[in-house]
Amino acid sequence: MKPAGSAEPIVKMSDKALEDHNIDDLLEKLDDHINSVVREKYEKVIALDKTKEETVEKGREYVAAYIDYTHTLEAIHGILENGALHHTH
Repeated sequence: MKPAGSAEPIVKMSDKALEDHNIDDLLEKLDDHINSVVREKYEKVIALDKTKEETVEKGREYVAAYIDYTHTLEAIHGILENGALHHTH
């Protein structure tokens, strides 16, 4: 167990949702955060797509951004399809 007060913000928000019997605020914040992260990664790939042919370095930057973008979406999809990650101690 972690020391009191050291929980991740998402855990604190989930506990508050349970206390308040209200999931709407948690879902809204989670949705906003996911949208922000995916949009940021998407926009980076789109921006780098315009210059990827200019140099090898720019091509590598594009590939790295593309991989980051797709891995993020795969991770989100994996959690949604397969459930939460299980921690073993």
